[in-house]
Amino acid sequence: MDNLRRMAVFAQVVDSAGFSEAARKLGITRSAVSRQVALLEDMLGARLLNRTTRRLSLTEAGDRYYRSCARIVAEAAAADRAVRNLHDEPIGTLKVNGPVIGSRFLVEVARRLMARYPTLNVDLSLEDSYINLVEEGVDVAVRIGHPDDSALVARKLAPIHHAVVGSPSYFEKHGVPRHPAELAQHEWLIYSLLASPNRLVFTRGEQRVPVRIGGRMRLNGGPAIREAACSGMGLVAMPSFYLADDLERGRLQAVLTDWRARTSDMYAVYAHREHLPSKVRVFVDALLELLASDPAFEASR
Repeated sequence: MDNLRRMAVFAQVVDSAGFSEAARKLGITRSAVSRQVALLEDMLGARLLNRTTRRLSLTEAGDRYYRSCARIVAEAAAADRAVRNLHDEPIGTLKVNGPVIGSRFLVEVARRLMARYPTLNVDLSLEDSYINLVEEGVDVAVRIGHPDDSALVARKLAPIHHAVVGSPSYFEKHGVPRHPAELAQHEWLIYSLLASPNRLVFTRGEQRVPVRIGGRMRLNGGPAIREAACSGMGLVAMPSFYLADDLERGRLQAVLTDWRARTSDMYAVYAHREHLPSKVRVFVDALLELLASDPAFEASR
């Protein structure tokens, strides 16, 4: 590292045509510049500069060495600029991970960002199981529920309300529950990736009703659970934003709408707070903007 610094000083001396001007540009003393060049010559065992009282000239060895030094210094400066640009401008590839049920709004955020920033690419992976962000090289993940890993930075995006739903055919056959306590007698579609898949806690004002649920079918994917519910196989509690289209079309029917079930929050999760790349920052800002204006999230506010 010392030699790299001395090479940079030597290149600056040549570019400045003198020790004094090089010292001014580098912000160090003239004697410090002269000493760095002398140490470099001692290390190389060759004279690089011919010094007289009036002028400074390169030796043959110095001329060859200067060309290499100038190239190295230029490449180092280019590397510095590239890293700064990654943090100052949203360029390069943004790797995003999120739940499958977030596909609609995550794709829309990606579309908006790529339209706004032509130098930005988006690599979007959707899966319901949690991955290790650092090991997978993911820049930012979207999670429903606060992450357990305290080493990660979690920024709250929006509250999420879970609606209890079933198909009209299911309710026609099994009846419509009027109180959370009745849900224990119903057939449920169990989302196996939850920490407590067989437990729900309903709240209404000061009232709190814990319910233990059960069912013959367990699934680990949002789309599969939704389709199973639409086909009349059982009840499910899922984020209301994901069910909005099915509720509007009548494929699903919400019950106990005056109760809150499994309320949680959506977070943007990333590895570091310091030196946050602008591509992550603009993604989080765009996601917040979209969620604030999306009617599907109105029920959660």
